[in-house]
Amino acid sequence: MSRLGFILTAPCSGGDQIGSWLTTQRDVYVTENVLFGRFFEQWPTERGGVTPVMSVDRFVADWSRNARLTVLGIDRDTLQHQLLDALIPFLTEFELKLSQRRMLIDLVMAFPGTQRIIDQGIARHAPSAPVMRLVRDARDTLVDQAFRWLLRDTHGTNRYAFFVERRPNIRLDRFFDNQFLDRWGKTWSQCALAGRDWPDRSIPTLRFEDWVADRAAGLETIADALELPLEPPIGSAAASDSDSSPGCADLIPSSPTPSTSQDRLVARIRALARPFRRTVGIWTSFFTRSDGQRLHDLAGSALIEHGYVNDERWFLDLPERLDPDQLEQIAQRGDQVGAV
Repeated sequence: MSRLGFILTAPCSGGDQIGSWLTTQRDVYVTENVLFGRFFEQWPTERGGVTPVMSVDRFVADWSRNARLTVLGIDRDTLQHQLLDALIPFLTEFELKLSQRRMLIDLVMAFPGTQRIIDQGIARHAPSAPVMRLVRDARDTLVDQAFRWLLRDTHGTNRYAFFVERRPNIRLDRFFDNQFLDRWGKTWSQCALAGRDWPDRSIPTLRFEDWVADRAAGLETIADALELPLEPPIGSAAASDSDSSPGCADLIPSSPTPSTSQDRLVARIRALARPFRRTVGIWTSFFTRSDGQRLHDLAGSALIEHGYVNDERWFLDLPERLDPDQLEQIAQRGDQVGAV
């Protein structure tokens, strides 16, 4: 068994379920977006605050700027490379020792623009580590993500005014906004094509839809890809909200007691999001024709490669506008929770 492995996926693509199952395996410890991406950002939370997120390679890059290179007798690139080579096994062994497990799996849900850096980091610093991809239909993924992130990155959009603020004068006939589709559609495409530039190794892929249809076969795919023995679980593992942001597990309870107005708001939005987390084919009620065309322009090749579409003009069958009454019915499900 290898000591380190990777699952490459997009946010809201089923990584929470796979991670929860892996934690039931007695030899596996799961982390999230730890090593690569050269990423640092203050990431928004559901409570309106921010929490810092930094990958190890970004820490190394920033730390190396203060190193006295002349005394060390080394250039900065070499210093960063050697320090990462030393830190990765140290962190792996440190966490495995504390968890008393034998293998660390980094569940990598790339931030926008970081997938190629992640691919390069794995290829350069962990070339023998087992790697697999987990993909979910981009259209279902974006619907799921848009609902889960209503309190994170939708301020100022009609979606926020309709579902969060519940403004009575807003009738929503389009669910998405262009900024969301552009940012996360491109990110999904990059995640779905992760590792394709590694000519000397193939990357096993598990589709979320196949996992849902046949859980046993999905577990075998994961076990084979990560070189794990299939074992009886050591305990139950409820699906978490860990992929509600890419690489940033929320620090608040998953089911807040609705005692304050903010608690009630969080509970209401989570009630809205919950039905879309594992449903296959939910996207058909949320995409307009222009949304579909925009997504296909961003991610069409990946949608085709993974078998989600077989007609490059699939979006022509979508409506020009959504039914606002149907969206109102969805919003009212959350209203019932928020009123408790």
